[in-house]
Amino acid sequence: MKRAFLLLAPYALVVGHLLWSWNDLRDPVATRFDMAGNAVDTMGRDAFVLTMTSVATFLLVTFAGISWLIPKMPVSLINLPHKDYWLHPSRRDATFDAIQNSMTLYLFVTMALLLVLDIEIVRNNVHTSEARLSPWLVLGTYLAAITVLTVRFVLRFRRPAVMDPD
Repeated sequence: MKRAFLLLAPYALVVGHLLWSWNDLRDPVATRFDMAGNAVDTMGRDAFVLTMTSVATFLLVTFAGISWLIPKMPVSLINLPHKDYWLHPSRRDATFDAIQNSMTLYLFVTMALLLVLDIEIVRNNVHTSEARLSPWLVLGTYLAAITVLTVRFVLRFRRPAVMDPD
């Protein structure tokens, strides 16, 4: 239940914010920005909302699908260090639960990035005459979060102290 909430809540926030702000967006919407934060390209309002909704839906389906599929895959297709140890029947369920939790957190952080970008794009298109976006803090925070999650994942599946599968 918690995993489903973490999968669906950020998706609902992204799509909800897009639909809520659709009427306030000017057409066209500034969507591409240079390194200084100046708008350099636009797209139609409907195309912007459809594109962002499609990206969010793709991310949700991909991450949720992988989380669902991994426990059903043949062990030979799973690339995991020391998989003989981690996929031993006594640890298999806990291992897949940890992988699914990690996938959920990756999706949560990525959806948070998408939501922040959506909010910034909408804010910059609705509240200013010239759209500006400064993504450095957002990107840095996202990369730091992904790095922490990746290190956490790698450490979770590091070489066990004892390689005996039992």
